[in-house]
Parts: sequence; structure tokens; C-alpha cells
Amino acid sequence: MKTIAGHPIAVGFLSFIVSRIGLSPLVGDRVCRDGWHSMSIGHRGACSWHGGVGGLEHGNWVMPAAIALGVAAGFAWDALQSRRSGREDPEEEWRPVPVPASPPSPEPSAPIIVAETPAPQMQWVSTQSAWLLCPKCSAGMKLRTAQRGRYAGRDFWGCRNYPSCNEIVNIKPVPEMQKPAVAAPPLASLPGRPQSALPPEELERLRERTRRATAESAAYIAAELARAKQRRRRRSR
Repeated sequence: MKTIAGHPIAVGFLSFIVSRIGLSPLVGDRVCRDGWHSMSIGHRGACSWHGGVGGLEHGNWVMPAAIALGVAAGFAWDALQSRRSGREDPEEEWRPVPVPASPPSPEPSAPIIVAETPAPQMQWVSTQSAWLLCPKCSAGMKLRTAQRGRYAGRDFWGCRNYPSCNEIVNIKPVPEMQKPAVAAPPLASLPGRPQSALPPEELERLRERTRRATAESAAYIAAELARAKQRRRRRSR
């Protein structure tokens, strides 16, 4: 809702009333046409016996002056409001203002080197890892056998929460996803190493145990990291 100050007519009317009240004490009583000073206003008062109310020549200029001041105040207020709202500049007279382009971004002083993402490696553990935990949900893993697909018949560790969790850990890597094995040279061929007294079969079993222990340790560390990550997620919730 607009206030009274927002209407030029209301502003002019208020200016007329203020001017009429403010200028009346300066003039005094009304003057009739024959020069009689009367307190009455109009032809039915005292001035009716003296030819009516006198005009400007008799000093009755308060009313015209108040009307003129009210009209002038209304027009002045309307012009002021128009200037504030910008209505004196119609849309068809608007002109586009050129905007300077933003400065170009500085060139890097050195070339940007993007690191290559390492290729994913197949994780595998032994079939004897009964304590293995799921890297995704930290649940226990269960030994399963693939029933169909290109890897049908292969054993793998599957999450006990399947099908809600389909995380798996391979027991042994598939041939196409591992590099060809390189046979280690015998200990006797290395310079400065004495020849082992163990038979070759015992050495091979020892190497196999070492590989299994290393793989199980890596799987255990991965499972512990997954459990710690899961605990952090639960705490953040």
C-alpha cells in the first residue's frame, strides 16, 4: 500500500492547507469590497452587506496563494518521484554500456604434469584365511566357487552379506591379469652366498609359506584399514 507522501495530489492538498493556515495571520481579517474588515467568509456573513468579499486588489491573496503553492508542491513532488524511479528515461532510450573484458588468466610458469593413475592390481589370499574380513563392510568372508561365467570353477572369498554386499577377494590371480613369473636364481649362483643345506623341495615349501604369510598379512592390513574407514563413516553420521 502506498503512503500519502507517494501521491502528488495528496502532497498538493496538504501544502494548500499548510499555506492557508500559515498565511492567514499575515493578512488578518477579510476585506469586503467597500473596504470593511470582516471576520466572516462568504456572501452570507458581514460582507454581504458591504458588497461581498473583496478581490486581490483589497488584499485577499491568501486563498489564491495557497492554491498556487499546493499545485506547485504537487508538481514538484511528482517530478522528484519520477527522477528517483527513472521514469524520465524510457526503455527505448536506453543505450548499451560497453563492459571491459576480464583480464586473461596468467599462464603457468611451468608445464602441468598429470600423474598417471596406477593400474588396479588383483588381490589374492590363501584358502586358509578364515579370519579374512570384507574390505567394504568389514563382515566375515566366506569361501565360494564361481558357478558360471568366464571364471566358472574358480574359488574366491565372498562377503557373507551377499547380495547386499558383493565384495570379493580372489584366491589366486587369473593368468591374463598377472605378469609372467620370473624364476629366481638358485642361492648357490649368487656371489658371496653359501649354498643352502636344505633340499630343493624344502626350499620351495619355505618360499610358498613366505608368500602366503606375506599375502595374508597384506589382506589383514587391508581389512583393518577398511574397518577403520567404516568406523569413521559411522561416527561422521
